[in-house]
Amino acid sequence: MGGGKVCWPIRDMAHVPVLSSRPMRGFTWRAKQRHRPGLEVTASTGRKHGLESLEEMRLLVALDFLRASEVLSQPFRLDFEHAGGQSWHIPDFLAVIGGGMWLLDVRPMELIKEEDALKFAAAREVAAACGWRYSVVAGWRPHVWSILDHLSSRRRSTRDLLGMRDQPLSAIGGQQGQAMTFSELAGATSVPATTVDTHSRTQAIPRKLKQRSPGLSGETIYDQTGYMCVVENLPASSYTLVAAAAVQVLARRRLRLHAVVTAEGWGPNNEQAERRRATRECGTQDSEATVTQLLTELADQVDGLRTVFDQERGQASAE
Repeated sequence: MGGGKVCWPIRDMAHVPVLSSRPMRGFTWRAKQRHRPGLEVTASTGRKHGLESLEEMRLLVALDFLRASEVLSQPFRLDFEHAGGQSWHIPDFLAVIGGGMWLLDVRPMELIKEEDALKFAAAREVAAACGWRYSVVAGWRPHVWSILDHLSSRRRSTRDLLGMRDQPLSAIGGQQGQAMTFSELAGATSVPATTVDTHSRTQAIPRKLKQRSPGLSGETIYDQTGYMCVVENLPASSYTLVAAAAVQVLARRRLRLHAVVTAEGWGPNNEQAERRRATRECGTQDSEATVTQLLTELADQVDGLRTVFDQERGQASAE
């Protein structure tokens, strides 16, 4: 609390300001780790909460629907003695729901060992001494999580950036019960339809940096590969947005990564323009983090150019 550690006996825990505590452990990411840490935003608290597994993420979603006014990750460390010696345990969450406190641990049923059951029993005694509820979330009934996940995707209002939310509804309403294909529905809106396809290509690599044939002078490149995603305006061959990424294997255990976003107008002049380009070099030990960062930047760039693409392809199709 307040950047330091404070110890209390269990008999005084009910009077401890636990809502001012910080997580006992940091939520870190590293290569080849077995668990899945992350941050989950809950609408009921309006902020992010740390988690260390997909099961914990699912519990946070459920707590959001229970309108938990506060959720603390890893609120405290419990040190206790038992018949076999001493042990310690950090509960996963402490939630405030309807004015009451709920201490929670998360562990799939098939992974609960004897020592885990001992720790859960100690946590239950602490919760009882404080007047809190205590539960171990060991799994979900069939279909519960799939329904929560579906509802969760619609729990926050979304912006209608293209101003076309009512257009598909109007188009369907005008059919008077007749069937309508998706392409017909897309064609009835103010935004022209598109097709999306992916290809195994090294288009993201500039021509001067590409791998040369054996025997030619230049930089040694042991291997290269890449992918590209093509979003094409309909009717075809009118306007295209391309996002591509590629990797090259260099000497001394080095990698060169490329990412590019291009727009192509298939008019009389067949114009092609690079909207964004990024290149990174790293050692193989840092490849996972560097690739993730580059692809995240590429996705953000495509998302930022989407409105511009829709505007320009609307002009292209009108021509």
